[in-house]
Amino acid sequence: MRQFPFIFRILEAVEIQLPKKLDVDALSLILKVSRWHLQHEFKRFTGISVGRYYRLRLLTLAIEAIAHSDHRIIDIALDFGFESQEAFYRAVKQAFNVSPKHFKRDPTLAKLVGIPKIDSTYLQFFQAMLASPPKEEMFESQELVGVQQNFSSVFFNSQTLSTKVTQLWDSFNEATYEWRHEGRQYYVLEYRNNCSGRSGQFQMLAVCDGDEEPSNEPLANIELTARTMWRFSLPNSMYISALFIYLHHVYCYQHKLTLNRLPYVWKLEPSGSLQFRVELKPTLELIDLPSSIHHLGKDLTLKPEQSGCLDIDTIPGNLVQKSQRLAYILEKYSDCLSAVNTGQVQLLIGRADSDGYTTSHDYQVSRFIEEKSDRAVKVEAGKYLKCVLIGTLANIGESLDSLYYSHLTESRYVLVQGFEWITCAEERSNHEWYIELLIPVAKR
Repeated sequence: MRQFPFIFRILEAVEIQLPKKLDVDALSLILKVSRWHLQHEFKRFTGISVGRYYRLRLLTLAIEAIAHSDHRIIDIALDFGFESQEAFYRAVKQAFNVSPKHFKRDPTLAKLVGIPKIDSTYLQFFQAMLASPPKEEMFESQELVGVQQNFSSVFFNSQTLSTKVTQLWDSFNEATYEWRHEGRQYYVLEYRNNCSGRSGQFQMLAVCDGDEEPSNEPLANIELTARTMWRFSLPNSMYISALFIYLHHVYCYQHKLTLNRLPYVWKLEPSGSLQFRVELKPTLELIDLPSSIHHLGKDLTLKPEQSGCLDIDTIPGNLVQKSQRLAYILEKYSDCLSAVNTGQVQLLIGRADSDGYTTSHDYQVSRFIEEKSDRAVKVEAGKYLKCVLIGTLANIGESLDSLYYSHLTESRYVLVQGFEWITCAEERSNHEWYIELLIPVAKR
């Protein structure tokens, strides 16, 4: 595009000004254009105003300084032009939904939420979105089968992501080598795990529709209900990082939308274009809890340190959906649910903090009986939100996904590493369950 060199001049001038206060008049003098023309052209070719882009870049550099230096937060706030630590806290929370202290505790978080410098790939992608805007359409119900693999965020290393996607399809082809593939549709499903917002790790699946045939490997079975999704068309896979910048900082921001349910659905077309589908909802609907959640505590529940016996079990890795893992847990411990409901036994989902925060965190469950003995282990004290869920396990799983990866982003709390405690689980009529769950959180 003929205007790209001018946009790059603006981007370069913005980076030079950081972290000084933005002066649009000074920028227009440097670039020898009017203030109106500068602002108009920048938004026309990026979808973001100069002022908002400058603030996002300023705050990105600030949280990177918090994450990777020993400087105090108040000193960084002053260095980046804020008059007080309180003003800095408000700005960071408004931009990234978490307070600055979290970047000091977990440096990886800065890489996940900050906005990188706009480059030619993003400018090209934005033009593609203007030419072919996202479309809202029905995604019909599908029963899918395939293999799963763990991934890291595209913002860590886009080339590594591409390599791992190839490996994922190699694993799928090996697992389905003797299948009849005529007439099948193929997708990649992208899920989130409890650790995703902190470590950037998540799970993706290569799947197809049609009947499941024999395989030498345990396969994941996914049943997706019909849903309305937004479809974004990417010219090819090199634009994935640009897509997520556009999705979060332009499209959802302008249309006041947020994630409703997982998974993200990817489909490679014969032409080489990549179709990305996501289910969104208006941010105003976040005041309403997901359908299966009948109560979510407004205040934190404090659990003291406890000592007891942990009987640990690993959940099969092909149970990718949260509802499938819940079904496995409730079946495995069906003989002690009455003891769970009277407080004699509790079920803990997750791994101890010392084991690291990876996708495997979601695949460990422990039966915990409080006792004091030589073999007792300590479960650290923690802060939790009490959640009461009623519905089928499929609906409960989807509601928890929506709660963790959408609803909580607008609340006072953020999901942290720790055990999820099942403190009550009763099966009711029509395959419905009543479940009380304690969710590990920290103040945002």
